[in-house]
Formats: sequence, C-alpha cells, structure tokens
Amino acid sequence: MEQHENLLNNQENNYFQKEEKPQFLTVLCILTFIGSGFGLIAGTVFIFAYDWILEFVKNGPMAGEFNLTRIDLIIGLVISAGSLVGALLMINLKRIGFFIYAGVNAVAVFLPEYSTFTLIFNALWIGLYTANFKALK
Repeated sequence: MEQHENLLNNQENNYFQKEEKPQFLTVLCILTFIGSGFGLIAGTVFIFAYDWILEFVKNGPMAGEFNLTRIDLIIGLVISAGSLVGALLMINLKRIGFFIYAGVNAVAVFLPEYSTFTLIFNALWIGLYTANFKALK
C-alpha cells in the first residue's frame, strides 16, 4: 500500500511541475519582443506619416536618401509581426515558434532594402535560437 501512495505522489508531483525554460531563451525572447515591438510601432508610424516624412526628407539634408515605399514598410511590419509571434510561441516552449521566427527572418535577408548587417544579425539570432531548440516542444 505504501508503494502505491509513493507512486501516486510521484505522479502528482511530475504532473504539477512546470517545465523550466532556459534562461538564455527567455532573454532572447524578451529582446525580440523589444526589437519587434519597436519595429511594429515605428513601421506603423512611418506608414501613417509616410507623406509627411517623404516631404520632410526631400526638403532636408538627407534629400534623396529615403527610398522606402509603403510596400517596403508593410513588408517590414509583417516581418516584425512574424518575429514577435515566433518569440511569443518560443517563450511558451512551442517549437513552431522557432520555424516562424527563422522563416520570416530568413526571407527578410533576401529583400533588396536590407543590408549585409541584416543578414549577419538575422543569422546570429537564428543561431542563438537554434542553440535552445532542444528546449522547445
């Protein structure tokens, strides 16, 4: 009888134990929330203030340097939103979040408005998330 009680207690303890998130994964996700959140906010402001920004740049010291279209800004919003969704899923230890994050950021490096820095930065972050892939279910 005592064996059955011990077995039952062990099963209950295992059932109620939360899975530990790797601290590094949590840090990565929080930094992604900050970066993607900023991207969503800035992209939204730029889309709604596009005409004003374009006029300001044309008359200012950076004349001719602002060559982003509204479509480019919308694509940036989609990339930021995809990164944010991926990070939200990964912080909840969902493996699909990694694939969403990696897919969106892999596509981003092939867009013409992104630079070599974007390629290196995205590859670095995908690599850092890959290091935590085992923790994802």
